[in-house]
Parts: sequence; C-alpha cells; structure tokens
Amino acid sequence: MSHFITNDRDMAYVGDTPWHELGKQMRPGASIEEWQKEAGLLFTVAKAQVEFTAMVRTGVNSVVAGSEIYKGRKVTYREDNGLGLGIVGDNYKVHQPGEIIAFLRDFATKAGLTIETMGSLLGGARIWALAKMDTAITLPGNDQSMPYFLISTSYNGETATIGTFTMVRVVCWNTLTAALEVYYNAQSQETDEVTDKKRIVTGFNNPHNAEFKPEQAARESARLYKAAVQYGERASLLATTGVNDDQMLEYFLSLYGSVGQDGAITRQSREKVDTLVQLYKTGPGADLKSAKGTVWGLLNAVTRYVDHEANQRAAGGRLNSAWFGTGQDKKREAEKAALALVPERQLVAA
Repeated sequence: MSHFITNDRDMAYVGDTPWHELGKQMRPGASIEEWQKEAGLLFTVAKAQVEFTAMVRTGVNSVVAGSEIYKGRKVTYREDNGLGLGIVGDNYKVHQPGEIIAFLRDFATKAGLTIETMGSLLGGARIWALAKMDTAITLPGNDQSMPYFLISTSYNGETATIGTFTMVRVVCWNTLTAALEVYYNAQSQETDEVTDKKRIVTGFNNPHNAEFKPEQAARESARLYKAAVQYGERASLLATTGVNDDQMLEYFLSLYGSVGQDGAITRQSREKVDTLVQLYKTGPGADLKSAKGTVWGLLNAVTRYVDHEANQRAAGGRLNSAWFGTGQDKKREAEKAALALVPERQLVAA
C-alpha cells in the first residue's frame, strides 16, 4: 500500500470496488456512524506548540543550545495515536472530521445524495468523502457520467475545507471536476454601472482561518445540480466536435510536450504523448460514438492517463493527485484546451 492510503482501515466504500481498488466494503444502508468508524475517521485533531532543538555552530563544532519554541506556528496531530499531521499558523481553526461528516449526513439527506466512499490520506492529514447525485448524464453511444459531491479538508495547512462537483465516467471510471459558472452583480471600477459577470465556482470553500460554517456551505453546495446541467451541455459540445490526427497531436503536445535544449521534443514527453494517443484510439470507451474522433475522446484520454496511467508510486498516490494535486490541475488545463477546439458559434449557442 502507498503512504497516501496507509491501509484498508483508512477508507470505506459501498457497491463495486472503486477504481483505485482500495478500502473496506460497506453494507448498503449503513449509518453515518458506521461509515465514520469503518473509514477510520473517528479521530479528533488537536494543536500543540512547535518546539525544536537548536544547534549552534561554534568554530568547527556544533553544540546544543536547548529547546526553542517556534513562535507563530502550531503542529496539528491526531489525538488517538499522536501522529503529527502538519505545521500551521497560530490562527488555524481545526474543522474536525466529525463536523465534516455531520455536514455531509445532513446535506446528503436534504439533497438526495448517496454516500459511496469515505476515507483519509497521508495518515489523516487529508480526509474526504464522495456522495453520488441522483441523475446521470448520457452522451451518444450510451456514454454515461455520474455526478458526485466531493467534500474534503486537510490538517496540514495545504487546503481549505471544500465541497466540489466532480464527474465519474462509468465506462472507464475517469474523474473530472467541472467548474460551475454563476452570474453575480459586479460594480464597474470605471463607471457606476452594475453588470452581470461570470464567476467560476465549484461548490464551497471554507478556509481554516475561520470556523466551519455548515449553513453557508449548504447554501453554496445547492448550486451543484446546476453544475451538473452545465457539465452535460459542455460534454455534449465536446462529443459532437470532430478532430483530425493533426489536431489530436497538437492537443496532447500542448499539454505534455516539453522541448529540450536541442529544440526537439524530449523522450519523456514523446512517451507520454504516445501513451495518450493509444488511450485516445483504443482505451476504455474510445470506441463509443461520443469519443471516437471527437474532442470528448481527447479529454478522456487525458483523464484516463491522470487517474490510471500516470507514474505515481501506488493507487493512493494517483487518487491524491487526481482529486487534489497536480493531476487535478492538469485535467482542468485539458478541459480548457478541449473547449478551445469547439467552434465559437457553438459555444455561444450553448
């Protein structure tokens, strides 16, 4: 097992084995208390002073100057086993696992979501849960994607507590987090005119410099069904926009092409692009009408690569990258590049 998901006690799921093939299977209809226990999330997180032993150099030798307190910083740790999770600022507010799970229970009940998986990464430094929404998005060739609500927080200072909208393509279990475009009234800096502008959101973002606000999180998360509709519209555009081989290569090279000092594509980049081309042509779901020769096929070659093929040490590492790290960033970049291939008149019409 990887150090990201330490063992099967760090995750639980219901139904089919998840794409990362990790975790303990739950019985259908399990209570939220059972979920919290089996996912290894019964712990609480506390903060303590950061102390260090100072080594002072005197001539050619070093001597111990004694224990010092690192002012302005705290260490977070698990109260059940004492495991240190990260270094944070003095004003860091802990959003306890129990708070996050209680919010998910209430929101899932109100919004009609079904919890499917829950767990932690990095020994508890990050916790997360995934709940399925009650509708599917279907593209030509019966290519289905299921919308999910992903909630997570970290205790090492890396991320806020977030609730975000993500999609899972059923034929290959590729994941993609789609941004939700909402309109808001903005005051122009040059005039007194108030105009409607777009803002990109993906649910809620509650930073750790404030207490967790479940009511506000629920209000912002209520937009997720609108995000599912927007995702379906975008996916349909990508699935009905054809591409040729030249466009295919240009797309993959724009994402993964690195040039060496000699001006040529590096061997590592060429290997990645070759893998992407094979996924585009023969990967899971590549023969479906929605993906064969389309921009949708290009995008899903990238999401397949990030989720299942990228060089991570283990499945837990790929999960962490795909949802929270560089893999997630790469998929957002790939979606933006894919939309750029859609004729502008179609985007305007949509």
